[in-house]
Amino acid sequence: MTESGTPTLYAEMLPLVEAGASVEQAARRFGDEEGVAEIAAGFVRWRAREQGTAVADAEVLADLAAQLHAAQTRVVALEAETRGLRRELAATQQAIARARVILEAAGE
Repeated sequence: MTESGTPTLYAEMLPLVEAGASVEQAARRFGDEEGVAEIAAGFVRWRAREQGTAVADAEVLADLAAQLHAAQTRVVALEAETRGLRRELAATQQAIARARVILEAAGE
């Protein structure tokens, strides 16, 4: 396995990122979950140095902005899903309480 945080690792990640994977997704392929953020940040710095232009910085920032937007969109979707699940849970709890009352009344 390639050593974490090395130019060799970043070079191996590059085709994945160029193919559309996020930097974090590519980092997960080469490290454990705890090291993903560190590997991803190192990759972004390495890529900026390798490209060495203002255009590269703009591309990196645009990529990070796109990733942030996608993450924020996912958080909003998960929050909506959680609200829906909580409503379903409350309705199920009410149905169980009604069923319990009916069963207790039938048992008397």
